[in-house]
Amino acid sequence: ASSALLTASVFFVLNDAIINYLSSINIQFYHFIFYGSPAYLIVPIYLFFKGNLKRHIVCKNYYVVIFRSITFAPMPFITFISLKNISLPEFTTLNMSSPLIAAIFAYIFLKEKLNKFIYFSLVIGFTGVLLVIQPGFENFNIYFLVTLFGVVLITSTTTIVNKFNNVKLIYSMGAGVDHIINDESLPKNVPLCRISDKKLSFSMTNYIITAVMFYHRRLLKYKLDKENKVWDNKTPPEIPIKIGILGYGALGSDAASKLHFLGFDVFGYSLNKKSDDNIKIYHGDSLNEFLKNINVLVCTVPYTSKTCNLLSEKLFKKLNKGTYLINVSRGKVQNEDDIITYIDNGILSGAFLDVFEEEPLPIESKIWNHNKIQITPHNASVTNEEAAVPQIINNYNRLLRNEKLINEVNIKNEY
Repeated sequence: ASSALLTASVFFVLNDAIINYLSSINIQFYHFIFYGSPAYLIVPIYLFFKGNLKRHIVCKNYYVVIFRSITFAPMPFITFISLKNISLPEFTTLNMSSPLIAAIFAYIFLKEKLNKFIYFSLVIGFTGVLLVIQPGFENFNIYFLVTLFGVVLITSTTTIVNKFNNVKLIYSMGAGVDHIINDESLPKNVPLCRISDKKLSFSMTNYIITAVMFYHRRLLKYKLDKENKVWDNKTPPEIPIKIGILGYGALGSDAASKLHFLGFDVFGYSLNKKSDDNIKIYHGDSLNEFLKNINVLVCTVPYTSKTCNLLSEKLFKKLNKGTYLINVSRGKVQNEDDIITYIDNGILSGAFLDVFEEEPLPIESKIWNHNKIQITPHNASVTNEEAAVPQIINNYNRLLRNEKLINEVNIKNEY
C-alpha cells in the first residue's frame, strides 16, 4: 500500500507537469483522462496478478481493497464536473494532497505506522504542489466540496492494513525471531513463541562440526594442492584448535557438547551466567578472556540490538592471530568488509559463513571470489514441519487453557 502511494505520487507529479506544459502552449484536453483507475487500482491489480487477491480480502481488514475498487469509478466524472467550476491548479492541489490524507487516515484510524515510503510520497506530493502546481483557490462552491469528498473517499481506502485484530499468538517458524521483533506493526501484549526442535540442533551441530573439521583437517589446502598437483605429506594434517562457542543457547550448547565429545577443547560464552560440567562458560564482562583462549570462533548468538555488527573490527582486534571464524547466527551480526580486512591482514585465518548482511549474497560481493571464505546459502539448519506443527498446536491448546506457553520469547531481551 505504501508503494502504491509512492507510485501514485510520482504519477501525479509527472502528470501535472505534462498538463501544465500543454496548457502553456494552448493545447486543450480533458483533465480526467490522466486520472482514475491507473493510480487508484495499483494495489488490487498487483494482488490480482500475484494470484493472492482472494487471500488478502478474506480478512475483514482487507475489504478496503474492494471498497476502493468500487469508489474509484465516479472519480473521472467528479473531475469533469468540477473542472467547469474550479481552476486546474485548485483541483490538482486536491489530488496532490491525497498522500497526506491517506497517511493521516492510516495512522489515526487504522493504526498503521508511517514509514519511509509514505514520507517520500508526501515529499513528492508537496513538491508537486509547491513547485509545479502553484495552487490558488479562486472559486469556492459545492463542486469543490464534492471533489474534496471524492479525494478523501478514494485515498482513505488506499492503505491496506497489515493488522489482524483477533490475533492471540504469533509463532516464528524457526529458532530466530529478529524478523518478527523488528516489525514495527507487531501488536503489543500478544505472546511470541519460537520453534525448538531437536532436528534443528542436530542439523546445526552437524554443520558446525563440518566447518570445524574443514579448517582443522586443512581441507582447503588439500583442495588447492590437488588443483596444483602437489603431493604434500610432510605438513601436519591437523591444525591444533581451541573452539569458542559465542552464544550458549540451545543450538550453541548442543554443538559444544558434541565437539567436546569428539575430544576438542571447547569454551563457551553467554551473556548470562550458565554452567556445564564439562565446558567452561564465560559470561558478562569476561568476553575478552574468552577470546584469548580460542583460535576457532563459532558464532551462534541471536540477532538483537546488542549483537548487531558484533563480528566486526572491535571484536576482531581482541582475537588471537590466525583465528578461524564460523558464523551460523544472522547476517547482520557480522560486518563483511571487516571480515575480509582481517582475513587479509592475518588476524583471521579464514571464515565459514552461512549468513550474510544481504541475502541472496549480491553478485558484486568480494566474498564470492575470496578463496579463504567458504559460504553456504543460509541453510545450515531448516525447520522440520513434522516437529514444528505439534508444538504450535500444543501452545494453541495451552493458550485456550490459560497455561504457561512453551518456548515463549522475551520481547525485552529480543530472544
